[in-house]
Amino acid sequence: MSKQVMSRNDLVDGGRRVWTRAEQDMLVELALAGHVAEEIARRLGRTRTAVGYMANRMGGRMAHPGGWTPEEEAHLGRLIARHGVRNVRVIARELGRSADQVNLKLLHHRAAPARLRNCMACQTLFRSEGAHHRLCADCRRGDGLPDGW
Repeated sequence: MSKQVMSRNDLVDGGRRVWTRAEQDMLVELALAGHVAEEIARRLGRTRTAVGYMANRMGGRMAHPGGWTPEEEAHLGRLIARHGVRNVRVIARELGRSADQVNLKLLHHRAAPARLRNCMACQTLFRSEGAHHRLCADCRRGDGLPDGW
């Protein structure tokens, strides 16, 4: 069947609405945040089947309803440091996750792993997410800032 334009925003291919890049990005974002397929489908105005199919085509599967815990994410970082990002099956096995779930998570994993740093304001040791993350949570909120900051 040929493509026909229903409206400016709804390109149809064989009776199916074509996924836009924005919808695909939102699918990944919501899946990584731990939302289940039904919730993602509702937010995107799609069916649960369409969401699952697109997630599969993008190289991932829908994460289980609990999403990723902070402990799993920390363990993922340690496993990446030990095995490298190309050993997805080994990492998935050690995490108790599928390789597809790990691949989807790695799509948005930061290149520079978090590390311990001293806060520039109060000198407390904290987990820094990157080069420009130099204040601990208390100092960012203003709770622990010394005079003059």
